[in-house]
Amino acid sequence: MRLLLPLLATGCNIAHEAIRNFHHEPRLLGTQWIITQRLQQQAREAWKSIRGEFPDCAPEFREGFLDGYVDYLDRGGPAHLPAVPPSKYTRHPRYFTPEGHARLQQYFLGFQLGQQQAIASGQRRYLTVPVLLPSPPPEPPPFRLAQPSASSNTPPPSNDSLPPEQPSSSEGSAASRDSPPSLPPSREETGFPLPRPTPVELLPRPGGRP
Repeated sequence: MRLLLPLLATGCNIAHEAIRNFHHEPRLLGTQWIITQRLQQQAREAWKSIRGEFPDCAPEFREGFLDGYVDYLDRGGPAHLPAVPPSKYTRHPRYFTPEGHARLQQYFLGFQLGQQQAIASGQRRYLTVPVLLPSPPPEPPPFRLAQPSASSNTPPPSNDSLPPEQPSSSEGSAASRDSPPSLPPSREETGFPLPRPTPVELLPRPGGRP
């Protein structure tokens, strides 16, 4: 029985999500369909207002205008042209000719014009969900170094307050080379009797000279 409880709980969750999706998805699809129909109606009205400026345009130009108008209001973002035309143009053999490529060019021109008209209408902001974002914290003040004022200038230190300069190692070695060698201290200076020098006996040389 304990082993069946997790299975029954999992089955209840699946049934709950299935019932929820059964009610939620049709409403979502219905809302999207209504919005798409509304955008297409706005695109047709926008085309009626400017079609007098293009009396001799190709049908592909008009279809591109409608698609571009709806695409920008529905998707938003930067107004970029599609990489390829819709599949209804790529399935027909007449578009794989020089004249067909010219018609596809008319489609892209109409698509671009439709995007421009949709941007100018300002309706895109009403097709988004407003999101409240917290305001950013205030920035700290910029760090600046305090400039010393003219009244706070202190006089330079005098030579009396400076420590005496110590000779460098190179100067000390040069002075020691130039000075004469020092004599050993005398008895009066040390206070101790100095050892007497030991006499050295000179041995006679073979020639008879000492």
